[in-house]
Amino acid sequence: MKDTIIATITYDNNKDEIRKRIVKSVEEWKDLGLEVVTSDGGSSDELLSELRELDVNILSRHSIDVGVGIKQSVEWAAKDLDKMHSKILYCESDKSGNYGFKKDIEGIFKMLDRADIVVVGRTSDSMRSYPAFQQFTEKNLINRFYSDLIGDITGYYIQDFSYCPRAFRKSAAAYFTDCPYDNWAVMFESLIRAAKDGRKIVDRNVSITFPDTEEASSMKAYIYRIEQANQITLVPFLDYFKRNDVSSASSFLKKYSKLLQEYTTFTV
Repeated sequence: MKDTIIATITYDNNKDEIRKRIVKSVEEWKDLGLEVVTSDGGSSDELLSELRELDVNILSRHSIDVGVGIKQSVEWAAKDLDKMHSKILYCESDKSGNYGFKKDIEGIFKMLDRADIVVVGRTSDSMRSYPAFQQFTEKNLINRFYSDLIGDITGYYIQDFSYCPRAFRKSAAAYFTDCPYDNWAVMFESLIRAAKDGRKIVDRNVSITFPDTEEASSMKAYIYRIEQANQITLVPFLDYFKRNDVSSASSFLKKYSKLLQEYTTFTV
């Protein structure tokens, strides 16, 4: 797969279990002959040393905002320093082992022969391995919003947007790098613009298992999921309706008023 490259972000927060998962992911990608570029947000010297030994292209990120890192790594991958990469996969760097999809990567890239963007999602059984609150924010809120909006534009309804990996042709990279947001919305708002431009967006669901090392039920995890859901849904959607279709905003929000009420109740 010499025409492909992995764009990712790294930050191990000085936690050994995260460092090990990141290294495992990179080792798997390298075993497949993939080049890797990462935007690093200040990882430990130990991780950075291991990444250099694995010949990873490391970019320094001068902002903690995840969207800044996503855009920086994708921009580098798209320019690829005069190399011949035509396909890019953005993936969080700690998605490895049972939480990853090494066996599916070749098939995912193959789909780009007939599509511009592949949304990598999870099977229904995989989603059920996740904490209940994360299932609610991702499955019932984020996925339903984007499935309806992008499906109404393209006629193709995708099950899972929230797992986050995206494979795309280099010609579609600008949808991600030109996103006006510097948070997780980069991987979502970009799809709205691509769909509006008539780009072909398809999906492929993979079997993964939620990692035991994540703090699934802590208050910190709850707050993180609330903030993430707000970043991905409310702000981009209101901006989208303001720019494109003001008249449909009220009917869309009315349609989801019950769901938003459930979300508010769940978070209290």
